[in-house]
This record gives sequence, structure tokens and C-alpha cells, in this order.
Amino acid sequence: AEAESQSAALGLLALASGHGSPGRTTVAVSLAAALGAVAPTVLVDADVFGPSVAAHLDLDPTRNLYMLAHAEPSTRREWERALAQETQPLGPRSPHAAVLCGVPKPEMRSAVSPRFFERLVVELRQNFRYVVLDVGADLLGAEAALHRAALGLSDHVLLVAATDLVGLWHARTALGLLRIHVPVPGEKLALIL
Repeated sequence: AEAESQSAALGLLALASGHGSPGRTTVAVSLAAALGAVAPTVLVDADVFGPSVAAHLDLDPTRNLYMLAHAEPSTRREWERALAQETQPLGPRSPHAAVLCGVPKPEMRSAVSPRFFERLVVELRQNFRYVVLDVGADLLGAEAALHRAALGLSDHVLLVAATDLVGLWHARTALGLLRIHVPVPGEKLALIL
């Protein structure tokens, strides 16, 4: 029972990073693929400034977070239908994994509000054992509200950093911003180099 409750406490994982290219999306895709090999898992590209999961996995970018928000599902059945329509399989080696691609155009960002995203997370938790969020590096400003919401909802935040001097500096800056703008308790935060 204790192992089950520990596993449930890690159901929503957010991957964050500082600026640059530390490999956050690569780690998110790899984590979702591994989890999706054994349990129902969904990878959500929640980076509104630079979504790249569709490109990494050669998926259809027209099936995405914006289209899900645009469908405005309200009932459980509508959510199930909309999620089935907008998610895509991650790959054959991860039979239980699905992907929800990110917002494809900058002008579509505002349609995916933090309130909608919170509702989305509730629905995803009911349908998937693991929810992996690929969250952008930006935490400041009104448009980054979705990033802050995603991090605040997570059971665990994995901060991905490159191991060079600049990458570590970006990670330190991101950690400082996290502590100020998204008070993530230390026990819920881990660093991946």
C-alpha cells in the first residue's frame, strides 16, 4: 500500500529548464516512453513559447493543446472524446503512451488559459497513470502563466540542465525564478544533468 501511495504521488511530473537547449524535451520524451511501456502515460507539450515535441516525434502538429481548448469540452464524455481526437500514440515501443502536442502558433497561446490547463490536468489524471509535462523555460510575464500553472500543479518538478558553465548558470537562474514565482517545495524538486 505504501509503494502504491508513493507511486500515486509521482503521477504528475513536470520537466522544466533554464534557457538554452539543455535537453528538457529529450528527457521528457524519454521519460514518457519508458513509463508508457508499462502504464498509461501521456506527454503534454506545455511549452507555449517553443513547443517541439511534435517535431521530435514526427507527429501531426494539427492535433494539439490549442485544438483541445478550442473544443471547449465540459462533460466527462466530451473530454474523453476530445482527448481521443487530439492525442497521438507516442510510438510502438510504448504501447500505453500518448502525446498531446503543443500550441503550434504564437497567436494561439492565449486560448490555452491556466484555468483550462488545470481542468485538463484533472481529466488527464483520471485517464492516465502518469502525466509528463514538458514546460517551457519562461516563467515571467502574463504569457508564461501556463508554465507557472503547470509547475504548480505537479507532484514533482525535474529541472533539466546542461553540464557546461552556461547551462548550469541558466539552471541556477531558473531555480531562483521557481522559488520566487512557483513556490515548489524542495522535496518536490530534482535536478537532472
